[in-house]
Amino acid sequence: VCFFRSRSMNLRSNELDATIQGHFAWDNLPQLALEWGHQYFPAWISTPKNRAPATDSVQFSFRSYNIESYLELFHFPVRGLSNAQVEGSYSFKNKKSFLKARAPKLQYGQYVFQQTEFHGQGDQDSLHLLGKMFRIQLNDSISIPEASVLIDAHRDTADIRLMAGFSQAVDKADIRSRLIAYP
Repeated sequence: VCFFRSRSMNLRSNELDATIQGHFAWDNLPQLALEWGHQYFPAWISTPKNRAPATDSVQFSFRSYNIESYLELFHFPVRGLSNAQVEGSYSFKNKKSFLKARAPKLQYGQYVFQQTEFHGQGDQDSLHLLGKMFRIQLNDSISIPEASVLIDAHRDTADIRLMAGFSQAVDKADIRSRLIAYP
């Protein structure tokens, strides 16, 4: 079995387009995901027993169309993933990762996030994730305008900053927290 061969899979339908490609073995993809998580939170995510080869790398993209009715079949807790786009990559060799995601509408429980975007970059040491939402609807009468969240993770510690409110408004929120992972 050759682990260094280039792999590619394209999935196309009326409701979604998905691509995964790179240098990996299909059965190493779970190890590659665990290696990525262990890199930033080693106390919570242990090193996989079978480590992925150092040459492994993966790139992926996903675009949905009208998939709401299909997600309901799986009782997926997140709704509103129609017309969403996700792309990213991870290289085991240089420990670099990239993520970009967009969704016009996301709903988790009663909370509705409109025009959501995430941009993330990771290196051997740190993970940086920026999320922006045009509006977060908390219930029928309460909404948060122009919200963003910034997450910086490094060795079992994540600094989280939530900002909300119009840039010129008097009423703005700026909440900061730190998450420390213990084994």
